Amino acid sequence: MVPDLVIISKQAFAKLTPEQQKALVEAGHEAEAKQREYWNAFVGKTVEELKTHNVKFNEVDVAPFVQAVQPVWEEYKAKFGTELLDLIIAANK
Repeated sequence: MVPDLVIISKQAFAKLTPEQQKALVEAGHEAEAKQREYWNAFVGKTVEELKTHNVKFNEVDVAPFVQAVQPVWEEYKAKFGTELLDLIIAANK
């Protein structure tokens, strides 16, 4: 995924009215969904184009990798708490 960010300082955000804050947050979520949609379509089209040029793609089973990093996740949970890791996991869905 290519990250496209909407960034605003806490001070600038605090100067907005509650309605403006809500609108900005909602627009950010809508933009995120659209960006993912466009990106996924682009990737799909690109993969199909590359296959016409005999490019081969390997499908990788990520389960062994997920299992291999579990001890690291547990270490981070103990050190930093679960909130940050939960946010990271949620962002990848």
